[in-house]
Amino acid sequence: LKQQAGLFPELEVLRLEVELANARNTMTNSEASVQRTEDNFKVLIGLPVEEAISVSTELAYRPITASLEKALTEALQRRTELRSDEISVQLSEINVKETDAGSEIKGELFASYGFLNEEKNFRDAFQKFDTDRSIRLGLTVPLWDWGKNSAEVQAAEASLESNRLTQKNRIDLIKQEIREAVRNLASAQQRAEISQRSEELAEKSYRISLLKFENGDLSSQDLALEQNRLTQARTNSLNAIIDYKQALADLRRKTLWDFEKDEPVNVAAPQ
Repeated sequence: LKQQAGLFPELEVLRLEVELANARNTMTNSEASVQRTEDNFKVLIGLPVEEAISVSTELAYRPITASLEKALTEALQRRTELRSDEISVQLSEINVKETDAGSEIKGELFASYGFLNEEKNFRDAFQKFDTDRSIRLGLTVPLWDWGKNSAEVQAAEASLESNRLTQKNRIDLIKQEIREAVRNLASAQQRAEISQRSEELAEKSYRISLLKFENGDLSSQDLALEQNRLTQARTNSLNAIIDYKQALADLRRKTLWDFEKDEPVNVAAPQ
């Protein structure tokens, strides 16, 4: 009707038809890409490709507060690697003490009585004097071991020091990881907020341009440019939210703390 009224020149109509055909072609390619990605996902998780699945997700942006101090505290308290390093250090300390004890004087006391020296009730040993009884005392005094024990102690101490250095390096590495994760989350959060604002402005600009186009005050090319700007703004906003979700998940994985729910992450043991 608007074309018949002279609001839309024939050239504009042809351009719109071309744009419509291109849009339909893009939609067909996108649908094929979605199906291909769905099949790849089924193969990845071990499902038959013929089985129908549906994915439900929430990509709403909800800002959270994740302080560096809180993240460091939870990570240093909950990371299993640090617990393993702590156990290794404790075992090394015990090993040093046991190795060093090899140079000490050792004594052994052995007592027995009864037929074949196998009587188990020892309290009768002082009542039944017609049975055999014996007591042996042995002492081990290390006089000269050619420095063997000293070398073993030094090796045990070196192993202890190595485990302590491993523990310290692990703590420093985890601190570095947490600092980077917190910075990435803050950067992603800022990008998400900026992208959301840009999307809102692009939507307002497109609505105004659409009204102008309907009134014949804007060409189809200019409207297409506005549509492309809106599409790009929405894509940028979506990517920013995805980056934010990934940064939040990375921080949760490295701290074992859920900052959205403000509670520890429950790690289920494998069945």
